[in-house]
Amino acid sequence: MLLEFALENWRSFTNFTALDLVEDGERYKKQREKLSYPKKYNTGILPIIMLLGENTAGKSNFLAAVKFVVDSVRAGILYFPSGSPVEFALNVVCKEKPTTFRLAILIGGTIFEYALGIRKAALEYETIAEIKPDGERRLWAMNSCGRFYFFRDEEKVRLFKTEDKNQLLLTLAGKAGFAPYAALYEAISAITVLTKQALGVGIRDEHELHRLKRFILAMDTGITDIQIEPLLPEDIPFKTIAASAGGKADQTLTPKQLKLSDSVVKEIQETLQKPIYPVGTEIRLKAFIPAVDPGIVALKTGIGIMFRQYHYFHGDGVPLAPDEISSGTQKLLRLAPFLLNLFEENNKSVLFIDDFDELFHPILALHLIRLYLRSCSNNSRKQLIFTTRNMDCLVSRLLHLDEKWIVKRDSDNGSELLSPSQYKGICDMGERLRRESRSRV
Repeated sequence: MLLEFALENWRSFTNFTALDLVEDGERYKKQREKLSYPKKYNTGILPIIMLLGENTAGKSNFLAAVKFVVDSVRAGILYFPSGSPVEFALNVVCKEKPTTFRLAILIGGTIFEYALGIRKAALEYETIAEIKPDGERRLWAMNSCGRFYFFRDEEKVRLFKTEDKNQLLLTLAGKAGFAPYAALYEAISAITVLTKQALGVGIRDEHELHRLKRFILAMDTGITDIQIEPLLPEDIPFKTIAASAGGKADQTLTPKQLKLSDSVVKEIQETLQKPIYPVGTEIRLKAFIPAVDPGIVALKTGIGIMFRQYHYFHGDGVPLAPDEISSGTQKLLRLAPFLLNLFEENNKSVLFIDDFDELFHPILALHLIRLYLRSCSNNSRKQLIFTTRNMDCLVSRLLHLDEKWIVKRDSDNGSELLSPSQYKGICDMGERLRRESRSRV
């Protein structure tokens, strides 16, 4: 479970900012039944966090920081977002300062703290510490100048020496299976950050497909059945303009007829083979070729890439084209596998969702949150962190005050993350947000 994520000098965040997922004991007395209580630590860990803010407040930038750390650990090297700045760009001083990240994570009954520092696209430092009730113990520290290592086993020092200055030692130690680094590597790699991309998680078997059908029926979307058809690359149907293949407009053609099969398949394979995408990742082909059916996806498996097509039906088995499905239902279909996994009692995942309730009716968004909270208990080890612009979530009684955080712009046009302790209550939070929003109009 995630206890804290902190950053500094990242995109719109110029100052040190920390998201704390540990309860405030005095204010959480009435809702303790859904908190997780790890042994050895006399505290509870929050199962859900809402990040509320207006447009351009910095919500997506905060989740991008989490994704950057997770992707870098998965890849074993600093994985910079293409075409996007890292340091706060509106201040000359910040361009010379390092960008830092720190997360505290609970694994079993032990808390580990992992920290990264970056300066001008190069690794500045990497540290791991073990935190116990009686104090903190440094497991290792590394910097780009002296490259210091603190291991209990000298053989590991020689094993992990590398010429690549941006190589992350946590990934090397984790993949090599050294304890406790392997557990920390797996825990960070398992964190999922969902942004507005065409990525999803694939349905693995009939049980998961049946579970998805029941969920979609219960949400009253109008979809009565879902079927999945395996496809070979040469059988993927395309709809294209006549001039591109010398045929009639909207004629269904294969990649061979369009002479796109080899290049398209190779591009998809190269994309999904990146280490930042775990096995089970699903990507819509429409992200590569606009003319392809929206229901056709590529799935990353343990042995390669497979293609398949989702078929939807409504009423008494009447086919429903994917582009005829409402935008809100399409988003629900993409999120459903992640949410259903999260609803499982023994699930231990940490899920971040950007603009969780975008395109959803407010009642549906609150219902999904309610379903998740019903699955939480003192023994749960799962968490949901989402961003929203919906002020209704602020006054909802589903979430406690500790679970509601505000993202806003400061006087220097930088982003800041405000904890509930910085407000007197819900009314004060709402009134200050409305007042600041009106002042910009």
